[in-house]
Amino acid sequence: MRIWVVATAATILLAGPVFADHHGEHSDGHGDHDAMMEDMAEMNGVAGTGVINSVDTAARTVNLSHDPIPVAGMPAMTMDMAVADGVMLHDLADGTPVDFTLVKGADGIFQIGALSPRK
Repeated sequence: MRIWVVATAATILLAGPVFADHHGEHSDGHGDHDAMMEDMAEMNGVAGTGVINSVDTAARTVNLSHDPIPVAGMPAMTMDMAVADGVMLHDLADGTPVDFTLVKGADGIFQIGALSPRK
């Protein structure tokens, strides 16, 4: 009986971390959120709004001050963003309010997949 109790206790102690790691995926506690963000970006993107500060058509980037994007866990910030091929940049002037969609690029990094002046 004593061997069975010790063996059962050892099994539970050793299996616990395996089950815990399986459900969390990441040790930072954001595994479910990160996976959801990646799934959304791969399916239809993540919507955002902001204001164009500058456009670099040669580098296919925009400097954008965007509002918070809660689903992506992003606070309001100003940043340079790569813009996907096929997204028109020539009609965007500095100071233009825009709606945009973040998508996952072929390299796995998020980029702007759709961009249009806010109406």
